[in-house]
Amino acid sequence: MEVHRCRFGDYVPSAINSLAFAPPSAAHNVGSIKPGGIKYPYLAVGRANGDIEIWNTRAGFTLEKTIPGQGNNTTGNKNNSSSNKSQSLEVVVWTHQTKLTKDDLEIFDEPEEQESAINRLRQAPPRLFSAGLNAAIVEWDLATLNPKHVVDSYGGSVWCMAANNFQTMLAVGTEDGRVRLFDIADDTLEYVRSFDPIKSRILCISWIPGDEVIVTGSADGTIRKWDVESGHCISRMTVERDGNEPSLIWSILTLPDGTIVSGDSRGQVTFWDNKQDVVSQKFRSHEADILCLAADESGRIVYSSGVDPKITVYHRKNSDGPRHSDANKLHANRSGSRRSPKWIVAGFRRYHTHDVRALAVDTTRPVDVLVSGGVDTQLATCPATPFPEKPQRRMPCFPPMHSVVSIASDARLFMQRQNSSIKVWQLGSAQPASGDTMALLETGHDMPVLKLPKNVLRLDLKTSSALISSAISKNGSWIAASDNVLVRLFKVTKDDTHEDLFTVKKMAAFPPKNLVPKHLKFQNATRLAFTPDSKKLIVCTSESLIVVVDITKYEDDEFPVLKRFAHHRETEEEWDEDKENAEDSLTIIGSHPSNDSGIVILKQVRTINNIAISSDGRYLLTTDSLSYGHVFDLEKLEYHASLPQFGNTSTNPYTAIGFRCGQYSHQIVACTSDRNIFVWDAETKSLIDWSKKYSHDTFPKNFKNIGDKVSSIITNPAEPECIYLHAPMFICRVDLSKPPGDPRTLLNVTKRKRIEQGIFNQVSALRKAAKARAQLKLSKQSHKTTTSNGGGDDDDDDDDDDDGKNNKGGDQQSFMDVSEDGMDDDQEWEEMVVNRLNEAGIVADEIPNFGMLTRYQPIMASNFLKDNEMVVIERSWADLAVSLPPAFYRHKYGT
Repeated sequence: MEVHRCRFGDYVPSAINSLAFAPPSAAHNVGSIKPGGIKYPYLAVGRANGDIEIWNTRAGFTLEKTIPGQGNNTTGNKNNSSSNKSQSLEVVVWTHQTKLTKDDLEIFDEPEEQESAINRLRQAPPRLFSAGLNAAIVEWDLATLNPKHVVDSYGGSVWCMAANNFQTMLAVGTEDGRVRLFDIADDTLEYVRSFDPIKSRILCISWIPGDEVIVTGSADGTIRKWDVESGHCISRMTVERDGNEPSLIWSILTLPDGTIVSGDSRGQVTFWDNKQDVVSQKFRSHEADILCLAADESGRIVYSSGVDPKITVYHRKNSDGPRHSDANKLHANRSGSRRSPKWIVAGFRRYHTHDVRALAVDTTRPVDVLVSGGVDTQLATCPATPFPEKPQRRMPCFPPMHSVVSIASDARLFMQRQNSSIKVWQLGSAQPASGDTMALLETGHDMPVLKLPKNVLRLDLKTSSALISSAISKNGSWIAASDNVLVRLFKVTKDDTHEDLFTVKKMAAFPPKNLVPKHLKFQNATRLAFTPDSKKLIVCTSESLIVVVDITKYEDDEFPVLKRFAHHRETEEEWDEDKENAEDSLTIIGSHPSNDSGIVILKQVRTINNIAISSDGRYLLTTDSLSYGHVFDLEKLEYHASLPQFGNTSTNPYTAIGFRCGQYSHQIVACTSDRNIFVWDAETKSLIDWSKKYSHDTFPKNFKNIGDKVSSIITNPAEPECIYLHAPMFICRVDLSKPPGDPRTLLNVTKRKRIEQGIFNQVSALRKAAKARAQLKLSKQSHKTTTSNGGGDDDDDDDDDDDGKNNKGGDQQSFMDVSEDGMDDDQEWEEMVVNRLNEAGIVADEIPNFGMLTRYQPIMASNFLKDNEMVVIERSWADLAVSLPPAFYRHKYGT
């Protein structure tokens, strides 16, 4: 098979500025509630360009959706630093109110009413807020990925934000040195008032338990405590100066017992007594600024990190606890405390190469994870409670799901989107080789290059946000892209005289006016896809509509909407009841009745996050954030079937979907976050026999236990019985005509060959040694016979030299049998090889199913261009690191 290994893509992700877990009280589904579901938190990852990634932690950290950051409306210049600064997101905050306010208690005065109101609060989804240097505080709609509420900070750039313990108020620290309060109770976001000003920027903020006092850290090296009721400063605590300059208080948090913890620009973590406002302990545990702190729910474990990218953990010890180490005694002496230290440094690890800007911890079972991120753009996770004993896991620097790369197989193009830009490359080609020559080549052999790849197109779009989704048609003649407002469509034409010259025309008549009904607000798309014949565009809107658009009449500036489906907007029972009311092909199946004012009442909205079209263009499959899947017939333009809930998809959602090819093009392949594979026949509406037999805990352990989630499912036209699964760190070939094989089988093709060769070399060496000993034995026996005939034996040793005590090789002992003619038994040596291969997880007599290749990584995207010709788009972190700013320099011994 010929593989195009492409590393010329230049995708550069933004730094991670903020991390936040949804409160433990939040329901397990963000944006929607499933009855009886287990409650798990979600992780919000705020990046410097304004993007907010929503990761599903219940599924082993699966990227579920991305809220786009603010776009560049004025210029396409990537070096415009002032524009980049205005986009910067500094903080994300989750809230989930579970208690009634004083006003609520006055309204609900009966215990039954109060209990009912509390239950409603608990069943409500969590809310997500963000703020940054653009001076706006935004609440996000997690279904449509658009702003729900937006208010001005009234004080310039927002550097910090925190919710109170009752989850009813936001406190914001701004550029002008004021703390401002915003009311978020009852699904609102309203400015309340500001506190007394100070002459320094407020860098960090936290609420003390009880919600009566707020504590802040500022650029003048002072920690202030504020009375929430009056807005006045009631206490000041000052950290040591950094030479003649005041230290900067970059991070602050409060523990459940009221203890205040601060991190400053001197690399010092300080624990403060909240009652007496004095230093309890301090640790000079970092060599540079401490930018972030985090603590577990009990308040007995604290983590710190910053410009010095090591992550340090502090454990709280009781006064009568174990004797502290000399290092901790030294820390206690530096703090001036005569009492036994309550906190000790328990260890540290370096998971990042550059500044760590954010930490988040969740120790609830079964999550128990510490998450970190920063300038190196990678999200790192590790078990929180045993930290630092367990290894970390790094997420790829690009979105592992919902790829930013699209491949036009017929045109041999690949497209990449980033922020508001789109780039297209023409793939290169290798010198053709005969079939006999290809069969003799080893895996990984470099083919002579006939034509180099080339960047042929770049579009810098004026958008209101970063691009959410994009697609390129199979023949390369169409490009579609969407921000958070609308979808744009471009016609791409290749010059007849210059094969590398392309012209692009924006379709002014797109999107059509009837893309969505008038009562819906948004015309943007979370997913886009062209049919294989490049005649239709599938638009999955942010309000979970699926729209089929005809693009063949573009010369007449017409883009007819052929059909709209709304099956992801409500439950199956609801749209079954409503579809009988459909009046024409544009009626939304399952739309809601109008209220008295004539406005359609929307039902529960979900986010469509996966889309696939069969190779013959007949079937369309979509799945959403609640793991509901629907199949549509694009020839008849009608709903076909709903995908069954395979296994426990509420806990392990779909990470990749696709169709088989050839005579199996009607069969759907779905992969869940626990790496289960289900193959469902859209015509018979049932699982195929292979899936019925093997899709439950029968796959090889090496495949099931690998950390990466499957990102996409592709097929080789030359192998219709096989599918290929790609993840950031591997490509796996699955033959659906064969059983999975022995669960202990070693799947890594490269490692398998290396181990095979090692075993063959070992056994060959043993065999040679055995032959040498056998020949020596025969020689001695011959010598003894000669000596006996001559009347003596000059050997002082015992005559029986083949005693086991002279055999030092345990493995050689059982294979020392020698035939009468002095030659060893070939069959026994072959059995030895087979046994050792089996012990290593290698079946010697067959190629294993679920064969895995880890040669290419990290993989952004992959696809087949034609029979036995694959393209793999890689983006290694080493290539990305060149574009990062310099990291903190640590002095080492001898330098």
